[in-house]
Amino acid sequence: MCSMADLTCSVNTCASHNGGYCCRRAIEIHGPGAAMKDETFCGSFLPRAEGEATNSVSSCHPNPTMEVHCTAGRCAYNEGGRCTAENVGISGGSADVMQETLCDSFVLR
Repeated sequence: MCSMADLTCSVNTCASHNGGYCCRRAIEIHGPGAAMKDETFCGSFLPRAEGEATNSVSSCHPNPTMEVHCTAGRCAYNEGGRCTAENVGISGGSADVMQETLCDSFVLR
């Protein structure tokens, strides 16, 4: 059974963002050589379409608990490509591209 994390997200420019949460079933965090959280990013980020309002997509239901796949091999929470942190925070505010997001929960082993 896969572990699930409580996930919050402040990337309000992402198409999957809804009220501080993500609408996806799972996300991917990237940062294979990361030694600090600034070297990680949400690989599941998709920019919101021009003029699309937050919470406007009826099929976008907030998912506060989800599976987190991770390539940040040096993170203390990465076990075999899966995040084991109980709480994961993704930030990036008004990001335009996925590299402007980051995993606030990253902790170097």
